[in-house]
Amino acid sequence: MKIFGMRKVGRVEIILAVVLLLLGGLYISWQTMGLDLNEEEEFVFEPTRWSADYQISEENGQTIVKNEEAGFSFVVPKEWSAEIKEYEPQKFLLEMTSPDARPFEGQVVLEEGCAVVVALKNDPDPTEVSILRASIEGNLLEDQEVIVVGGYKALKQIIEWFGTEIFVQIPMNEEDILLISSTSQAEHCFSTFENLLSSFVIT
Repeated sequence: MKIFGMRKVGRVEIILAVVLLLLGGLYISWQTMGLDLNEEEEFVFEPTRWSADYQISEENGQTIVKNEEAGFSFVVPKEWSAEIKEYEPQKFLLEMTSPDARPFEGQVVLEEGCAVVVALKNDPDPTEVSILRASIEGNLLEDQEVIVVGGYKALKQIIEWFGTEIFVQIPMNEEDILLISSTSQAEHCFSTFENLLSSFVIT
């Protein structure tokens, strides 16, 4: 298991991460509110803060990630790497990749292997929280379903885009939204992703 510290990444490197984190929320918002994606309007969402409070440690032969600020922890899949990334000033995420992860030449999108991104939005837009909760309570789109992660109801959405991408959004409270996303070309990655979700403990 490789465990990395925090490092800054370049713009090219974070394209996939930004898409994973933002597309799910904006896609849900646009669809739920009936907005036309072709309208010449500027939609700006700027969360106050993206948590960097990820502590990575080895415990009983497992790699554990904890975020004490939000009160959650989970187990990193065996032999995967885990790395905290700052992709813009004060915007952080935790990226995990399988040992065989390999991007297409000159790109960030994976050709092989698995990747999972975890991010915590602090003080999100209240409208986004309301839309997310409404979706979870029954206002679902065709490709969405409600699941339970760590005892919390969560919205799961699958999008076929550069492979299969799975977005999971959890309203932790009125101040935090936990995002977990997976992207892959391989079926076995999704069973690993489900195991990762089942390892979540949220207090």
